[in-house]
Amino acid sequence: PLIRDWQGPKFIAATPVPGFEKMATGILSDKGFIEAGGSVAHLCFGLAQLLGCNPIVFVGQDLALGETSHIPLADAAGEVGVTANGQIVWKVKDQRCHLFGDISHGMGPVHQVEGYYGKPVLTNLGLASFLTVFQSIVERHLKSA
Repeated sequence: PLIRDWQGPKFIAATPVPGFEKMATGILSDKGFIEAGGSVAHLCFGLAQLLGCNPIVFVGQDLALGETSHIPLADAAGEVGVTANGQIVWKVKDQRCHLFGDISHGMGPVHQVEGYYGKPVLTNLGLASFLTVFQSIVERHLKSA
C-alpha cells in the first residue's frame, strides 16, 4: 500500500532478477540503471558513477577482519580468531550486544586478500565476494572513463 499510495516520485533500487521488469510495470517508469553488487557501498558507487562524480573515493570501505572486529566501534566489539581447521570465530566483548557471552560465533572459512599496505589480511567469503565485485565494477568504470 505504501508504494501504491505515495504520490511523489518513485525510485526503486533492486537487483535485476528474472521477472522484475514485468512485476514493476504499471507501478514504475524506467528511470535507468545503477550498477550495484550486493552491498550498499556497491550501490553508492554506482550512483556516484551515474552522477558523473570524478574522482570517486572510498573512505572506510572495510572488507577484512582486523585485530578486534571487522568494524571497530561501529558494531559490537569483539575478538576475531582462527581455529585450527581454518574457521573464523568471533567472540563478542560488548555487554550491550545480544551475542555477548563465552560463545564464539562462526564467520566461515578464512580467506586471505591483499590489505591496504600490501600484506595479506583475513576476511570471510561474504566480504571477499564484495571485494571481487568492487574490483570488477571499478575495472569497468576505468575502461569506460
